Amino acid sequence: MSYYDVGGAWLSYRRASDATGAAWDPIVVVDNSGDVRTGRTSLIVADGYPAIGYTGTTSLRYVRASDATGTAWGTPASVDALTTVGEEACLAIVVDHPAFAYCDTTAGDLKFIRGEDAAASTWDAPVTLDSADDVGYWSWLAMINGQPAISYFDDTNDDLKLISALDVGENDWNEPEVVAGDGFAGWFNCMIEVDGHPAVCYYLGEPDRDLIYAIYY
Repeated sequence: MSYYDVGGAWLSYRRASDATGAAWDPIVVVDNSGDVRTGRTSLIVADGYPAIGYTGTTSLRYVRASDATGTAWGTPASVDALTTVGEEACLAIVVDHPAFAYCDTTAGDLKFIRGEDAAASTWDAPVTLDSADDVGYWSWLAMINGQPAISYFDDTNDDLKLISALDVGENDWNEPEVVAGDGFAGWFNCMIEVDGHPAVCYYLGEPDRDLIYAIYY
């Protein structure tokens, strides 16, 4: 697991000592530079080694372990260095390369960025996918039917939205579509592929306060 340690204000990582999680190795402090902000962290395996995406105080950040177990870590890299960027960012593997979906809160835009290689030693330029209104919060990136797709919250209209790429190379994207608009739909959402279709679990806010699961065809 990866997580933000509130007491120490740093990024931490911990790995189980066995396959069932009955015992755990010591906690590893990954980033205690002071450039770590509270919020979601994303843990993946990138080219055989653990890697974490998280929000810094001034940038979207990425760090990869130096070994397969995560006992040692490389130097964190700034992926997009805007003043307020990376809110609730989601890191995932897209066509063998690490990639982020995230909110540029300065502009209120949904953005996507992908590493140039399997370890993400360098990154492509960020791409703005949705700039209408104030969007991109609680973004979740997943591969659906072989193509990257992102579910996210539209804060202006209180809608859950979905956008998917037209090709596996994520160079072209479909237009965003509203998939749930029944009142504060889309908070804390997450998405996986179910039978080749996007399935989303999300919180429906006031006045319902329900946990919703939906699959889209």
